[in-house]
Amino acid sequence: MSPSHAYSSPGNYTITLDAVTPCGVGVRYSRTICVEPVLLPNFTFGNVAPITLVWSDGSTAGTERNNLGPGGYSVTITDKKGCVIN
Repeated sequence: MSPSHAYSSPGNYTITLDAVTPCGVGVRYSRTICVEPVLLPNFTFGNVAPITLVWSDGSTAGTERNNLGPGGYSVTITDKKGCVIN
């Protein structure tokens, strides 16, 4: 079983896992996690829409990304005239 939960707002939360071993021994594990706010980039440059975005993981999902794993991400932005920003 892989329990999961989506937090509706940023903040610090204490998560607790209660389990029982096959021999009937109870185990409890707690940890505090930090849920970061959702980042909404605002890409504005020039007036040459449309623009295309290619993220470092290969995605072309646009300006809004969801369910990203931990780590750093970069984006290459290209406008209709071929101007590129990395």
